[in-house]
Amino acid sequence: MNHNGAALLAALLSVTVWAANVGSLPARPGPIDGFEAFLDAQTLIYAGTGPSGRAEALLERAIQSFALEQDERLAAYWLARAHLLKALYENRRGDSRAAQAEARAAFEQIETALRDGEFSDGLRVYADAHFQMAQARGFVYMIRNGDAAAEATVRALELGPDNVLAHITGAGYFLNAPGFAGGDVDRGRELLLRALTLEPESDNDTFLVHAWLAVAWARTDRPDRSLYHWNRAVAIYPRSELLGRIGEELGFTVNR
Repeated sequence: MNHNGAALLAALLSVTVWAANVGSLPARPGPIDGFEAFLDAQTLIYAGTGPSGRAEALLERAIQSFALEQDERLAAYWLARAHLLKALYENRRGDSRAAQAEARAAFEQIETALRDGEFSDGLRVYADAHFQMAQARGFVYMIRNGDAAAEATVRALELGPDNVLAHITGAGYFLNAPGFAGGDVDRGRELLLRALTLEPESDNDTFLVHAWLAVAWARTDRPDRSLYHWNRAVAIYPRSELLGRIGEELGFTVNR
């Protein structure tokens, strides 16, 4: 398998020294008004066959709702997640300029959310914003900012040992980083296997875990296990353009 499929999957997937935990948000903040629109948009993007005007409209609706939340830090956290999803969407469309703008907006919002203390999913979003920016700007960006993204990822796992999204982000980093920068396929795979035992936010989380495990097992010459997890991901979103491209590189096909 070449790295193109992994790069596509990474797109579904940014440390500054933050204040102490006093006054921080929970490790994984709960839903607020606008969450359902956000989740519907996320599902369309993960499951879809290409760009979706419906997903764009849902994200705009979610952003408008999140902005009305009275808790500034909670609003900023959810706004960061929405902009991060928009960055992912723009990267998939190939619009690097729009993706960079959305990643910058995600950085601005998550820094507000982390202002009074670090929390697991805040740092996870910070790391993911770096990864989306790297998708838009290229490898040089990740060389310059990889340490910050890696530190945020590790700290997110420390603060949220049961945070599924932190496990997915951590796995993405360890599977894709070069060895000299901390890449470790075995560690990435173990994070994903651990994620399967945790409670997901939605089928979207489970989809990502199985898709990543297909990649991880392929990289350790276990095509049988790779196929098993790819089929599990296909069972969730059989029309996913992303998964189809990964399957082509792995030599797997979807029977629709």
